[in-house]
Amino acid sequence: MTTKQITGWTTLAVLLLVVVVDVYMAIHGKELISHVMLQAAQKHPILAVLVGILIGHLFWPQGCQ
Repeated sequence: MTTKQITGWTTLAVLLLVVVVDVYMAIHGKELISHVMLQAAQKHPILAVLVGILIGHLFWPQGCQ
């Protein structure tokens, strides 16, 4: 398995895990992940900046084929 495939499958697995946890939380009347993240970002704005930098890093063109 190539590094690109491992990265793709790992990313997909993490996204699916987040969706499953969020659905579970919604069904059981708990706070959703997005709500917890928003509260954390409001309390610590640097978290929103760091997430933005990470996402930008992941999607910035890197010249890879």
